[in-house]
Amino acid sequence: AVFLYAHAESDPAAMARDVLRQANTLFVSFAAKTQALQNCTTCPCEACQGIDDLKLKVVVHYGEVAVKRIRQWEELAGEPVIVVHRLMKNSVPAKEYLLLSDTFWRLAGGMAGREAEERREAYDDIGVQQVWVYYLGDGAPVPAPLPPASAWRRWWQVVKLESYAWRRRIGLTPAPPMGHLE
Repeated sequence: AVFLYAHAESDPAAMARDVLRQANTLFVSFAAKTQALQNCTTCPCEACQGIDDLKLKVVVHYGEVAVKRIRQWEELAGEPVIVVHRLMKNSVPAKEYLLLSDTFWRLAGGMAGREAEERREAYDDIGVQQVWVYYLGDGAPVPAPLPPASAWRRWWQVVKLESYAWRRRIGLTPAPPMGHLE
């Protein structure tokens, strides 16, 4: 799970429309990347063979939060943070979708040219939440299928990867700096 947020400073509606555009782009990019990975992998491991099973769920909400800084990280707090976390646990019967809280949906005006399913999700601590769900495949732009990688291309990718792995093991290629993880 990844938790992202955006500041809505001068024009919250414009920010909401931009977030919807980015979410749609995220679905298209995710589909293209999983397809490209499927086409070029020769690895027999369960993770690589299960790339096709990866799906994307995006939950979007709008509200005012408190932001506090702890060292180099920012932490968000407030009811909207709780709401978006609760919305992750929902009854949507699909593996891939874009779920918008009613607050965000009204602010953004929905997605032009796309129909949303109106749903109600009930939670003990925050009550009933009206949400709008867009299902991938009901008009969302889906990238054209990529041609399968040729056997030579796949072989060359394996050779490059194995060559790098051996150079790292015997010390010819130094480990990359990991200063960004400190």
